[in-house]
Amino acid sequence: MGFYSWRRPNEAPWQARRPDGKVERHLVVTAVRDLQTRRGSSRPHTLECDDGRVYLVKFSAGSRTEVNEYVGHRLANYLGLPVPPSELVFVPRSVIDASDRLRMQGVQPGLHQGTLMLEGCVNFRNIRAPSLSIDNAHLLPGLVVLDNFVVNPDRNNTDNNLLVINPSGLLEYRGIDFDEILAGPKWTVGTLGLIKGSLSMVPVFRFIALSVRSVGSFSPWLEKVESIPEAFLQEMLSGAPEEWQVKENEKAAIADFLLTRRTLVRGILLANRSRFPNWVGDGEDAEPRA
Repeated sequence: MGFYSWRRPNEAPWQARRPDGKVERHLVVTAVRDLQTRRGSSRPHTLECDDGRVYLVKFSAGSRTEVNEYVGHRLANYLGLPVPPSELVFVPRSVIDASDRLRMQGVQPGLHQGTLMLEGCVNFRNIRAPSLSIDNAHLLPGLVVLDNFVVNPDRNNTDNNLLVINPSGLLEYRGIDFDEILAGPKWTVGTLGLIKGSLSMVPVFRFIALSVRSVGSFSPWLEKVESIPEAFLQEMLSGAPEEWQVKENEKAAIADFLLTRRTLVRGILLANRSRFPNWVGDGEDAEPRA
């Protein structure tokens, strides 16, 4: 079995062993009801699924939204970063036929990219306190590494940063939305080639920027990015459902984009020390736990 593969509904769940030895277990869940159209450029829907949970499901509609979300979530999982669980969601014809919204949007039956809806979460627009105590704050610098690895300019959007309450009653951070990675949802092989060598740092959400104190803040995730195997990227991309119509040369272009970026991220971050208000030095001090 490869690092990433999946099974159609009614087949056994799959397990994926990553290069770091960890095993991910995934299901393909089946949508049973369309609940609501949500705001956003991709016009995502909340769908109730057969596992009893609700997912925010995005549809490509001529863009590369689903591929971007798929790649972003799997790289975030590989790096051990705080993002909501994501699954492939099978949307059957019966659910589309029962929803005027899905029919009018031209949604096709098949596999789509879904992210678990989190209960009781808030975004930073609803927070008034000047400072917050977040239980997993040590993971926040890893988001900066990931966003510069995949060129995600959208983390500075307040709505893409959520807080949830964990079982201990403490706040935890969750990052969402990878629609804009890889030069945006309208990327082509050409645009990937043009932007892969960019040395510009993407915008950083201020609360995340405050968590960085030195290059040591980034070290656990820089090391993972810089050593990510090419075979892992190829296997990940081979798991993209055929419904998304990602051609082999496009998968190769994404892999080449990421292999180029993995050599650039460290230099980009060090060249932009001034963007982190609490930066105190270039040593490996106070290295966080990944």
